[in-house]
Amino acid sequence: SGPSAPGSSGYENSVAVLRFLNIGDDESDAVFSDGLAEELLTLLSRFKELRVPARQWTWELGRRGLETPQLAQQLGVRYLIDGSVRRDGEQIRVTIQLIDNDGYRQWTGTFDRHLSSILALQSEIARAVVAELKSILPLESQEALPDNPTQDPEAYVLYLRARHFLRQPRDTVVLDSARDLFEQALDLDPRFARAFAGLCQTHLAAYQLSRDALEFEAAERACHRSLTYDETLSEVHLALGSLYRISGQYEKAEAEFDIAIEKNHNLIDAHIERAETFANQKRIEDADEAFQAVTKLQPEYWNSRISYGRFLFGNGRFADAIVQYEKVKKLNPKYAPAYNNLGATYYMVGDFFNAASTWRESLEISPTRSAYSNLGSAYFFLRDFESAAEMYRQAIDLAPEDHRIWGYLANCVLFIDGQDAEAESAYRNAIGLAEATISINDSDFEALGRLGVYYASVAEPTLALEKMNRSLELAPDDFYVQYDAALTNIRLGRVEAALDAIERAVDLGYLPAMLSVDAGLDPLSNNQRFKVLIARRGNN
Repeated sequence: SGPSAPGSSGYENSVAVLRFLNIGDDESDAVFSDGLAEELLTLLSRFKELRVPARQWTWELGRRGLETPQLAQQLGVRYLIDGSVRRDGEQIRVTIQLIDNDGYRQWTGTFDRHLSSILALQSEIARAVVAELKSILPLESQEALPDNPTQDPEAYVLYLRARHFLRQPRDTVVLDSARDLFEQALDLDPRFARAFAGLCQTHLAAYQLSRDALEFEAAERACHRSLTYDETLSEVHLALGSLYRISGQYEKAEAEFDIAIEKNHNLIDAHIERAETFANQKRIEDADEAFQAVTKLQPEYWNSRISYGRFLFGNGRFADAIVQYEKVKKLNPKYAPAYNNLGATYYMVGDFFNAASTWRESLEISPTRSAYSNLGSAYFFLRDFESAAEMYRQAIDLAPEDHRIWGYLANCVLFIDGQDAEAESAYRNAIGLAEATISINDSDFEALGRLGVYYASVAEPTLALEKMNRSLELAPDDFYVQYDAALTNIRLGRVEAALDAIERAVDLGYLPAMLSVDAGLDPLSNNQRFKVLIARRGNN
C-alpha cells in the first residue's frame, strides 16, 4: 500500500533527510556531507511526533534521480530536507533546504564556518532546522537539543570518519578502519559515549561476520563503557540489546530494545532486533506480529523485509519468504542479500540449479562469505564436490573464524578421494571454533547441533552424543537441529535413531526433496523408512 494522503495521521508530521551533496573534487569530504546529514537525521528521529524514514532507505531512493514529488510519495513523507557541503581548505559551507512534497522550497539556510567549528556548526544547523519545522508542524514535544557529544572537534571529525566506514558494506577491512578511527577519537576524548557505542557496534559486526570470541568480548567492554558515560542515547541501548540478544540473554535484550524504542520510536533497527529476539526464543506468534508491525512502520525499508524473510524461512514458510525477498529485489536491485536469501529459498525446495544461478548473481554484486558458502552448498547437492569445496575455501578466506564453513568444507571433502586428512583438519578447526561460540552462549543450539556432527565425524562418540542431546533439549522443534542429529547418528552407526531424527525434521518442515540428493544421507538410501520419506515429496 502507498503512503497516506496528506493531512492523515502519520503523513503530515513526516520528514526525510536526504544524503547531502558533497560539492568539490575530494571524495573524502563525503565524511562531512554524509556525517552532518546522518547527525541531523538522528536528531530529528528522536521527536516522537515525527515519522522519519530510515537512512538506508532514504539515501538509496535519493540516489535514483527521482523528482521531488515522486521521491516524497515513495518515502511517504510531507517534507524533505536536502543539503550540500562544500569544503575549501579549512573553511566549510553547508546549505540546507526544506522542501515540501510538491517540490516547493519552504526554507533555505546557509552556514559558513571554519573547520575547527564543526561541532558548533552541527549544533547550529540542528537548531535552525528544528525551529523551522516547529513553525510549520504541530510538534508539541519540548525535545531538548542534545549537548555536543564531545568538546573536542578533532575527536568529532574522527568519529564522523568512523561512522562513514560503518555506512559501507561491512567486511574485515571496513570494520578494521572504523575501529581504528573510533579508538583514535577515544584517545582524544576518553568519555566520548557515542564513540564507545560506535566501537561496540563495530566489534559486534565483526563478531557476526567472523564468530571470533575476542570480537564479542571487545564489543561487551565498549558497550558498557558507553553506558557509563551516557545512558540516554537510544543507539547505545540498541547496541547493548544486540549484545544481549547475540549472547542469548533475551529478557535483557528485550528490555534494552524497549528502552531504545521509547527514546526513539523511529529507530527501526531496534524494532527489527526486538522481533528477532522473539524469534530467537521461539515465540513465533509474537515474532510474526512484531515483524508485521515493523514492515507497516516503514513499508519500503528492505532490511526489515530481509529480517522478516529470514524468520519466515526459518519456520518453513518458504512461499511467504519469497514474497519478502522479491519485494526487496524491486526496492533495491543491487542489494546482494536479497539474491542470497532468495537463492536459499530455491535451495530449500530442492531447486539447486536456480539456487546456484541466484547465488552467482549475488556474488557478482558482492563476493561475501555467505554467498560463497551458499553456492558451495548448491554445488554439494548437485554432487559437484570439487566445485563445492572450492567455494567453501573461498568463504573460509573471508571468515576463517566461522565454524560452520569449516564444517561444510569437511562434510564436502569426505566425498573426494584422497582428502581424508583435509577433512580431519577441517573438522578439528570447526570443533575449536564452535566450542568458543558456546563458551559465550551455552544455549546456542545451532552450534551445539553442529558440534554433534563434528565430534561424530572424528570418532568421539561420547562428546558427539552429549552435544547432540543438549541441542535437542534446547530446540526439539527446529528442523535443522533434527537434521544435524540425523547426521550425527548416521556417523555413529545409529541408523534407527538417524531415521527418527530425519523423520522428525521432515515433520517440522525440512523438505523431502532434499533427502535423495544429500550425500550425507546416502547410508540411509536403501532403508524402507527413508524411501517412504522421499516419496512424501509429492505431498509437500
